[in-house]
Amino acid sequence: PAIIVQTVPAAPQQAQPAESVQQTKKEDPQQAAAAEKQPEPKQQKKSRGKKEEPAAKKPKKTEPTPAELAAEYFNGAKYNLSTNQTAAAEKDIKRAIALFPDNPDYLAAYGLALIQQGDPEASLEQFSLALKQAPSHSTALNSRGYANYLLRRRDESDADFLSALAADPADGCAAANVAASLAAKMECGDEERRAHARSHSYV
Repeated sequence: PAIIVQTVPAAPQQAQPAESVQQTKKEDPQQAAAAEKQPEPKQQKKSRGKKEEPAAKKPKKTEPTPAELAAEYFNGAKYNLSTNQTAAAEKDIKRAIALFPDNPDYLAAYGLALIQQGDPEASLEQFSLALKQAPSHSTALNSRGYANYLLRRRDESDADFLSALAADPADGCAAANVAASLAAKMECGDEERRAHARSHSYV
């Protein structure tokens, strides 16, 4: 027989096994025969209730559509532009344009990224592409006007600012740029333009 190591010391009364354990018991033949005749316990039948329903499958993750993905890139580009992270903005907006190359919002945003990178000349192409798709795109018009202003093309920039404001009278940036260009040209005495400015609340 295997020896079991006792980890807890035995109490004095437990040091020796009981007398009944030391002596080998003789088997009673009648008891053994009675034990053999005892029937084996019956196995319980399985309940005939409802079958267990299989565990519900987890819904598969749906991939975003190209439009959703492009919109996500666009939102990332706008955020990066607002925080002057121009390299990241350009990367995001290029991904959006790769999916929808004719979207004027994406093209205009790419132009703004190029302006932030110090390349207003290159931005003009993106604004022109945006305006080809949407001639009344106020953001593209106003941004192209800003690029022309940086390039000292004042006539072009003034025309773009006015066109942007005409396309969307609620465009605050365009309104501010029209007012600034008029002030720079010392034309604030022009009554017709001043009346137009008052009607749009930017003077």
